[in-house]
Amino acid sequence: MEILIIANSDTGLYGFRKDLILELNKLNCNISVATSQNGDTSLLEDLNCKLYPINIKRRSLSILNGFLLLIKINTIINITKPDLIITYTIKPNIIGGILARFKRINYVANITGLGSAFNKSKFLKSLALKLNKFALKKADKVFFENLENKDFFIKNRVVISNKAVALNGAGVNLEEYSFHNYPKKNNEVRFLFIGRIMKEKGIEELFDAIVGIKKLYPNVQFDIVGKEEENYRKRIDFLVMNGYLNFHGYQKNIIEYVSRSSCVILPSYHEGMSNVLLEAAAIGRPLITSNIPGCKEAVINNQTGFLVDVRDTEDLTDKIINFITLDYEKRKLMGLLSRKHIEEFFDKKIVVEKTIQHLAIKKNK
Repeated sequence: MEILIIANSDTGLYGFRKDLILELNKLNCNISVATSQNGDTSLLEDLNCKLYPINIKRRSLSILNGFLLLIKINTIINITKPDLIITYTIKPNIIGGILARFKRINYVANITGLGSAFNKSKFLKSLALKLNKFALKKADKVFFENLENKDFFIKNRVVISNKAVALNGAGVNLEEYSFHNYPKKNNEVRFLFIGRIMKEKGIEELFDAIVGIKKLYPNVQFDIVGKEEENYRKRIDFLVMNGYLNFHGYQKNIIEYVSRSSCVILPSYHEGMSNVLLEAAAIGRPLITSNIPGCKEAVINNQTGFLVDVRDTEDLTDKIINFITLDYEKRKLMGLLSRKHIEEFFDKKIVVEKTIQHLAIKKNK
């Protein structure tokens, strides 16, 4: 079987879908990948994927850029002649879905989150719903990373219920993200944020909370790991210079940062299913995160971490202080229970197996 995967990032595709691609290889599928290339392309090539570069500008609303992307993907479809198209994220879902529909090619879409369009103006929300409804009308399956997103699409008649499947995100490779012992008792409490430095990740609320907390608990450490995507450079420089936080920029390997941390924080406004939270919990770290779909599933509130009200600096501050004031053994137990929670519900092997079952792909002889 010839399969074309369309995604917005080669690094994201490799990081979160590598295990699925390996299983498709075992089924003797020939896999082509159309994606923006901003990482090490040899990683996907080593998975026997044939790569086709496309330029997806994630936040661009340009009609011209969208049209050029449609032409490029159409050309790739004509070259690869896929039996099945699999798409990830908003623009690939819409453009890939429209092309697959008109070309009468089987296709499967993955809703990895609703994105900012659904959280801004009514016009953008309405437009996003209409585009998704048109693109997904003939999809064989539509995968969702949480139940709320699935129910939202069904309620708004974007997809019908018998085609919608909820997965527990991309899952976590429990061997790759193995349990790491909790930091020693005499170490300082160290919080870690991993994500793009942008408003929708709750970075402004986090920065405000950090400033207040450092005045009360000057020995507590805050580490920020991630690529700066919005104009926060001046504020980051100020916070670093004044000893409020440590900024590490984008890091390919997050495991060493998580293993040194006492707790991982993500006060995001919206997520499909946060891989950062799942991976951090798998390593054995408590979580503090927003009480929203895509984040709350990773936490058992008050047992493996704390849930906070979204866009609420005061509540975020209170929950961070709650964690700081816990005794060491309680924090350590939270980490152990965090790992157990991931083992029970987010094992990538189970997620990949369920995905393959719904794709209904049989091994080619």
